Amino acid sequence: MILLVRLREGLRGERERVVHVVPVPEPDAVPDALTAFCGERIAPGSAELLPGPAGMPCVPCLVRMPPPSSVELPPGGG
Repeated sequence: MILLVRLREGLRGERERVVHVVPVPEPDAVPDALTAFCGERIAPGSAELLPGPAGMPCVPCLVRMPPPSSVELPPGGG
């Protein structure tokens, strides 16, 4: 499972507020920070959780994100 997060307004310039893709931490783990697939470390309280895709995506996150395992491609569509 993944989270879509963006740094809160005022922490960076608006152009740099891209939407990062973050793996959901293990249920029993409490990390010091979230780490996006691109390597960006996101400190507690510095990001907003997005309910779905919105805004400019972080391209390195998209490139490094593992492919969905539950999606079946139609015959000849892969």
